[in-house]
Amino acid sequence: TQFKLVYPSLYCGFEGFLIDNDKRKELRAAREIVVGKMLEELQIMADDKGNIHAKKPSGFNPGSYRQVQTYVYDILGAKDPKIGFKKVDGKKQRIVRGTDEKNLSAVGEQHPILFAFTSRIISYRENSKAISTYFDFVQKNGRMLYTINPFGTETNRMASSKSNFWCGTQIQNIPYYAKEMLIADEGFILCEPDNSQSEARCTAYLAQDLNLITALETPGRDFYKSLGTLFFGMEYEKVTAEFRNLVLKKIVHGTNYMMGPDTFIVNAGIENLLFAANVLDVSIGPDAGQISMKAFATLLLEKYHEPFKRIRQWYAEVKNEIRTTSMLRSPLGHVRYFFGDIDKKHQIFASAVAHGPQNLSVSILNSGWWKQWQLQKREPEDFRMKAQIHDSAPFQYRKGREDIRVEAIECFNNPTEIHGRILKIPVDYKYGTDWGHMLKGAPAAHT
Repeated sequence: TQFKLVYPSLYCGFEGFLIDNDKRKELRAAREIVVGKMLEELQIMADDKGNIHAKKPSGFNPGSYRQVQTYVYDILGAKDPKIGFKKVDGKKQRIVRGTDEKNLSAVGEQHPILFAFTSRIISYRENSKAISTYFDFVQKNGRMLYTINPFGTETNRMASSKSNFWCGTQIQNIPYYAKEMLIADEGFILCEPDNSQSEARCTAYLAQDLNLITALETPGRDFYKSLGTLFFGMEYEKVTAEFRNLVLKKIVHGTNYMMGPDTFIVNAGIENLLFAANVLDVSIGPDAGQISMKAFATLLLEKYHEPFKRIRQWYAEVKNEIRTTSMLRSPLGHVRYFFGDIDKKHQIFASAVAHGPQNLSVSILNSGWWKQWQLQKREPEDFRMKAQIHDSAPFQYRKGREDIRVEAIECFNNPTEIHGRILKIPVDYKYGTDWGHMLKGAPAAHT
């Protein structure tokens, strides 16, 4: 079942994306300006401003762990969160005065000034790394190549890295600001079908939570906006796009992966949580009448389980299945073995809960992707598969062959029986001449 996906995976990696190099240079320059402004702001905050444009830039360097340690722990007086371990001479040791994202995020919870400083350091590092990763990779004949590995994850989701030809970069996490440089070949149009809210739907059907199924499938209602009403009593029309995307989607993601409050704070981002607190009129701080950031994160995660009470019962069923059989079997027959004591190791439990929806979601997607491979072999001149990216599978089709586009999207219409109910995952799609500017297509008319 999985090995046959090697063939479309190899095809996509060799096909790659055509690059508009003029646009790439333009986007890279724009990103450098953004990163430069971030550095200038950090140097002002550190009161250590140098010449960032010199061959050897001077002043505060947020990429230097020693300088960050000095400013964060010695000058600003942050308490050491001591998050994580490292190996020294083969032995695990607690990380002290850490400057990685988890430690800096924890430091940011201690005081608004620390948050202002550490959050900007994290953002600067992410954006600096992105420039080399997504703009400076080696090209092959003006194309970005990559590998797609059907065996790269425990859940059967694809993994991606740069091409085995020592060029390109991974395809699955291209940031929005770099997609515009990836374009359709001459005479072709790009299209990206996407299985809508696939993982949430798989969770609902695996857990047999009728309230969650209803929330997902109520016609004319956006699932995430509906959560604003279910969780916080907000009027549906008053749930803003910002609150939907920065808060409600994060809560769903956090509960799907059984995150604790500390992990959720890092994943959701302190800035987003402060935004949520402001909208919900919650005061965060150490004073009377205020709550801690950790308590607020716990409150948000708990909100998910108020309307969807069946989810926790399903958690217990998953744990019991692994406790008694050491394995988890999907409704489609996939078996994953688990090693270790699930009652003592929370990591095993969290992995098991996340596995079910992820594996089911990608199994349904893979079924459609395999159908597309048959289309690829039948129409090699007018259809080209590009990749599989989480819940989507971009491709390009020749102009005038809209019939191929319709058929390629229809490949992902795969109703699946789960615990006696038929799960139908709607397929959305976008199309255009570059990956960054794509128009939303009309709803697919499934047969």
